[in-house]
Amino acid sequence: MRVWVEDLEINYPTRQSSGVGEDSKLMPEECRISRKTYSAPLLATICRTIDEGSVEKIRLSLGEVPIVVMSDHCHLSKLNSRQLVNAHEDCNEFGGYFIVNGNEKLVRMLIMQKRNYPIAFLRPSYVNRGPNYTQYAVQMKCVREDLYAKSITLHYISDGQVFLRLLHRKQEFLIPIIVILKCLGDFSDLHIYNKLVKGQSGKSSLSDRVEVLIRGAKTMNLNSKQECLAYLGKSFRVVLNINNNEVNDKEVGEIFINENICVHLKNNMDKFNILCFMVLKLYGLVSDEISPENLDSLQNQEVLLPGHLYTMILKEKIEEMLQGIRQKVFKDGQKPEEAQKTLHVSYIKKAIEIQGSIGTKIEYFLSTGNLKSQTGLDLMQNKGFAIIADKLNNMRFLSHFRSVHRGAYFTEMKTTTVRKLLPENWGFICPVHTPDGAPCGLLNHIAMTCKPLTRPGYDKNKHIDLQKLCCQLGMNPIVNDLSIIYPPNMLTVILDGKVIGYIENECAEQFCQSLKYLKIVQDQERLVSADLEIGLIRKEIQDKQILFAGVYLYTNEGRFVRPVRHLHLNQNEWISPFEQVHLSIACTQEDIRNDTEYQELSPSYILSILPSQIPFLNYNQSPRNMYQCQMAKQTMGTPMHNFPYRFDNKSYRLMSPQLPMVKGQNPEEYGLADYPSGTNAVVAVISYTGYDMEDAMILNKSSYERGFGHGCVYKNYTYDIGEFNKEKSSKFKMLHQVRNVDKSQIQEGLEIDGIPAIGSVIKKGTAVFQIQDTQKNTMKTFYHKESEMGRLDGVAIVQDEKKKNRGLNIELEFLETLQLGISSHLDMDKKEFYQYFGLIQICLLQNLGQLLMLQQIRMLSHQE
Repeated sequence: MRVWVEDLEINYPTRQSSGVGEDSKLMPEECRISRKTYSAPLLATICRTIDEGSVEKIRLSLGEVPIVVMSDHCHLSKLNSRQLVNAHEDCNEFGGYFIVNGNEKLVRMLIMQKRNYPIAFLRPSYVNRGPNYTQYAVQMKCVREDLYAKSITLHYISDGQVFLRLLHRKQEFLIPIIVILKCLGDFSDLHIYNKLVKGQSGKSSLSDRVEVLIRGAKTMNLNSKQECLAYLGKSFRVVLNINNNEVNDKEVGEIFINENICVHLKNNMDKFNILCFMVLKLYGLVSDEISPENLDSLQNQEVLLPGHLYTMILKEKIEEMLQGIRQKVFKDGQKPEEAQKTLHVSYIKKAIEIQGSIGTKIEYFLSTGNLKSQTGLDLMQNKGFAIIADKLNNMRFLSHFRSVHRGAYFTEMKTTTVRKLLPENWGFICPVHTPDGAPCGLLNHIAMTCKPLTRPGYDKNKHIDLQKLCCQLGMNPIVNDLSIIYPPNMLTVILDGKVIGYIENECAEQFCQSLKYLKIVQDQERLVSADLEIGLIRKEIQDKQILFAGVYLYTNEGRFVRPVRHLHLNQNEWISPFEQVHLSIACTQEDIRNDTEYQELSPSYILSILPSQIPFLNYNQSPRNMYQCQMAKQTMGTPMHNFPYRFDNKSYRLMSPQLPMVKGQNPEEYGLADYPSGTNAVVAVISYTGYDMEDAMILNKSSYERGFGHGCVYKNYTYDIGEFNKEKSSKFKMLHQVRNVDKSQIQEGLEIDGIPAIGSVIKKGTAVFQIQDTQKNTMKTFYHKESEMGRLDGVAIVQDEKKKNRGLNIELEFLETLQLGISSHLDMDKKEFYQYFGLIQICLLQNLGQLLMLQQIRMLSHQE
């Protein structure tokens, strides 16, 4: 029996039970109020064949999976601003988050190792892995088209051997690299020797190590491809959970190679070529011919996007479902009374239902941020993936979507190496917008013009056309004939982790320039995408080689790119951090030299959105700009415009917001002008020596009484009736559902429906909700327990799928005014503490038309 999945489809969010003639659309507003998850059915076609017979198909739902607001399958995605307002959403709603149990959840962007690129580095802790182990290693994170990832690491042993390390289901395995090389083809020892030495037999540092490497297979008595595959199959049969005796050891070895070794490549010859390249790079690092690369440098990193992580989890959960079906078939097939049932199509449906809903598993991941995975998805953490998209104000909400985190693993490290700001971050990672304290340098934000690629440049099937174009530009194609050995002065050309050819060191510059021309002018748009990464590392003849020489071409998703101006063509070009390190880019017109190829579009594009709004930030101390970004995200402002239709746990609102008189760079472009977060004020500054200022300010009493700095806090209180209906002896209902209510039992201040009128003042001990037990004819009253006095702002009745009232949401509004000692800040990050005062002398400023207090008075309180 063979079972597989076809035609996965995510439908549109719908109510599970809707009456005839009712709109079945499930909207985000309803999910927020009723504490539901905004999800849609995941449909799949389950296919089965028995003994290679006809294919049986059944269409099933695998559960309700959460979807992103404003995505293609969201009901809001095709609405304009006016229609969004009619749907009780914000007019500028841009989505990008999930709604899980009524909370807006966001999956963080995480910094990951650059995929399909071998990185050479030193790690002293590798010495403790075993006898003769050294600190030298080359690692490559191999990522397939379906985002299946498997990292492999080559370790150098002091006697010249090289071992390959990999993780399978969180278990670590070490295999001699020569065994893997022999598994990939019928290669003789001479072929492997020539492939690695490349005619440099006189270079003993290389040839001696290769001889030791090849001799390692002889000590294990492994001489042919079949023997090596059988050795791997015998060793990993139990690990791969292959219990079928019809599959021999050689076939198990082939399965192991396909699923674990260079998974981004399908051809064994391509795997052989890239592994040989990695071995040569490792030998170059050991011989001190190249310098170790920095794993914390952005040129060796990319970003894991929320959609990619979501896809990886969904794919793994479907695989786990198929494995569960397989185990159940094996188990029931051993029972004579159950074996016959496995032949029916309905058996597959029941087997899937036993596995549990895939949507529930993904919802758990989004609600907790914890990853439950058998493989670990080749990630360094299993928690902290999802956060609440906090809407304290609009700037804070917007910053969530442009933040990138280094990873939860690095928050526990005592070293500060991972937190350093490196030069290659210019234009990609903002040097200002990072919090102070524990997450400093780990939680960063991408610059204004930087964008992470969400999809590859073009279809992988067009790689062959790109390879042909490279051959026309002077590249020598790779051939499977191992008797052809390219000399060591030829540079290896790598496309997305695949060796596609070689080019002479002298011609590499012209080759890359030709590719860049086609990339910029887009004459061959079908072959050369606008975001193609072209990295050239020439072979140095006199100086020490810093990086391993080669031409590196990448088209995959997840890379950071940003635009710069190409001076000769006078057009914009998208470059990556890997390219930027090897380019000459002028910041301003005065920086242009004879060898300058590019110029920044604007010097301010080094910053992210929030720091670009700080006026005169170049006159601040550098840490003051960092503090200003944090305080701007903590201030009371205008987080949204649809307050009447939201019942968040807590939200803040400034009652008299104003646009700043001194604006930053293009606030309208990012929608910041629609959500002001402050009030303009004239501040008198007393400077005693010309350099110091007191951290205090004096407020006009009349301005304060007219509402200067006034705001309000909305708090939501949920009352669940279902908790009281669990006992059979009780059946509580809301008063508007009960006939002939005894008005004498209704608490004072409540209306006939058991709820206070909108605008009612709510104090401690005030009755806010009343329900009746229709079986016992008794009342249950809920009282306000907090000491703070508020006003009833809104009420929402929550119903279940059967249209029965499940509970009530009550939103109270609490007035917030300026108090003694409350901290404030100016746009230029001058922290202030409010001081209240009595009589003062007033001076009218004619040019501003504002009142400014200049009379010194005695402070009632003072805080530094």
